[in-house]
Amino acid sequence: MEVCRAIGLCKVPNRTTVGRWWRRYIDLLEETFLKTADMLQLILPTRIVVVDSTPLVDLYDMEAEWGYTSRGKFRGFKLHAAVNQQGLPLRAIVTPGNRFDGPFLPKLIEDLEADFVLADGAYCSKRNFKAVRDMGAVPLIADNPRKKGKARKVESDVLLKTKRYVVEQFNGHMKGNVLGECWLWPRGLVKKAAMVLAGLICYDVEAVRSLVAGEESLKSISKYWT
Repeated sequence: MEVCRAIGLCKVPNRTTVGRWWRRYIDLLEETFLKTADMLQLILPTRIVVVDSTPLVDLYDMEAEWGYTSRGKFRGFKLHAAVNQQGLPLRAIVTPGNRFDGPFLPKLIEDLEADFVLADGAYCSKRNFKAVRDMGAVPLIADNPRKKGKARKVESDVLLKTKRYVVEQFNGHMKGNVLGECWLWPRGLVKKAAMVLAGLICYDVEAVRSLVAGEESLKSISKYWT
């Protein structure tokens, strides 16, 4: 009840009310996440953007689809995200699991400013290289071994090798400590996306608190780390 009073509610809402809220206010959640991410960038200017996706496994949702990762086949959804050099989320999209990663890169770097954009071979395409250069950044995207006849090689780039871990760290922290598989509770893409966006807002709010306190490591003060 103390929490309810703090956020302006007179009583604890029932489960169906919360379910309707996720669907009704997803646009508001997305806007809030973007504004929080923009605030984060004012405090910590973005030098590097790292893009990747991670599976949100759900075997029983009717809107789930079969997809593939480097670890194999899965059924569920995907969280596509762009994070900064500290692994803090700046942009995110939730899709069914069968969506390919590559086409989402332009949307994930939209309106961002950075010196470099890092991504694995799934994002290797002329369209994505152009999108990165159009934002004034240097594309460091690994070659896709399935695409033949390409002379370009970037796999030896030190920055690509040493900084890609930040998005993998984000994926693990987001799913394990922030969301805790709570995307399994609601049914349907819209409700799941709304819940993930709420988690991303919490993630960046904690990051802003950390930076204001003089810490650049989210882990040092985040309540989500155990």
